[in-house]
Amino acid sequence: MIKANEYFEGKVKSIGNDIEGKDFTVGIIEAGEFTFGTSTDELMEIIIGEMEASLPDGTKKIYKKGESFSIPANKEFTVVVKKPVSYLCLYS
Repeated sequence: MIKANEYFEGKVKSIGNDIEGKDFTVGIIEAGEFTFGTSTDELMEIIIGEMEASLPDGTKKIYKKGESFSIPANKEFTVVVKKPVSYLCLYS
């Protein structure tokens, strides 16, 4: 079943589902700075655009289309987006 999610007063929206028992979301983030928390391990891949991510291990990098980063469960990470960006997030 498709699930819709909305965060940060509508500036982050995604739809999600699962394939073969693995959850995923596809979403859009508007311009801004946002801090997310994880409950499972996550792999985030940039589909369109770019974002700067500050990861729990201290890595701070701009990720562009086709690049991805991982975040462990029960951690926070912050993204800075200058123009709308689309992403795919896989949960494990």
